[in-house]
Amino acid sequence: MSLRRRLGLLSLTVSLVVSGCSGLRLSPVTAEPTNTWIPGKFIWHDLITHDVDAVKSFYGDVFGWTFEPLPGTDRYTVIRHNGEMIGGIAFSDRKVDGEPVSQWVSWMSVPNVDLATSRLRQAGGRVLGGPRDLDDRGRLAIVGDPQGAVLGLVRTTGGDPPDRQAGLGDWLWNELWCDDQESAGRVYASLVGFELDTEETVAGKPYTVFKRDGTPRAGLLVDPFPEVTPLWLPYVRVADPAAIAAKVDGLGGQVLLKPDPRHRQGSVAIIADPTGAEVAIQKWPIDDAGAGGDD
Repeated sequence: MSLRRRLGLLSLTVSLVVSGCSGLRLSPVTAEPTNTWIPGKFIWHDLITHDVDAVKSFYGDVFGWTFEPLPGTDRYTVIRHNGEMIGGIAFSDRKVDGEPVSQWVSWMSVPNVDLATSRLRQAGGRVLGGPRDLDDRGRLAIVGDPQGAVLGLVRTTGGDPPDRQAGLGDWLWNELWCDDQESAGRVYASLVGFELDTEETVAGKPYTVFKRDGTPRAGLLVDPFPEVTPLWLPYVRVADPAAIAAKVDGLGGQVLLKPDPRHRQGSVAIIADPTGAEVAIQKWPIDDAGAGGDD
């Protein structure tokens, strides 16, 4: 497996998303204000990429997503699925070591961005950009946790999207791959008051579910691939990971992890789009019985 992670991605994400350089604007996360906030929920995903047309074509074919430009800028595109706003694409022509880079950035809702970043620093993490206010999106920061996984923290201006069941082509889950599961659990519990539920196993190792008020919000596991640095990996729900994996190469992408019976009964794969950004695809429930475990 060759999931590509480079430190340069961090500075790219910071300069684009947090500093708002080159007039970059980000969309709100809901079409209309909800005035309701859901701490601990991953509420949005932004793709930073150098080839917007290529990724639009790819994700449109793979997931059925549609796209529309954000009014007032030519550098940001809103992603919709079945009419719902689910994410965005931000254009960047910046390079790292002479190469263009792409990355999905997952945004987690927190009650207070300044307090969360302060706690993260105290735990040994880094604040890579912000906190700052960005029109339409809210107060936000990009951070690296103590083990190096990068994510966005946000307190939205008008509230968070309400919970709803993930349909096919929707964001299903977010998962933290780390080196020290116990330490990571403590850090994120301090940020948003996560409860830690460790009942399942993955490849014989404990799998922790981050919960808030009893609702599952994300997963945590020891990195199954030693060559991959800690990261937050977003998942999209699909009906047939094998069928999607079979056509990814023909669409200009790459299959990084093929469906394999040894991994969640063959229900999961990891793919990269034509610009290199990685995303997991997952059949859910895993089987007709609705099993949620692993090997």
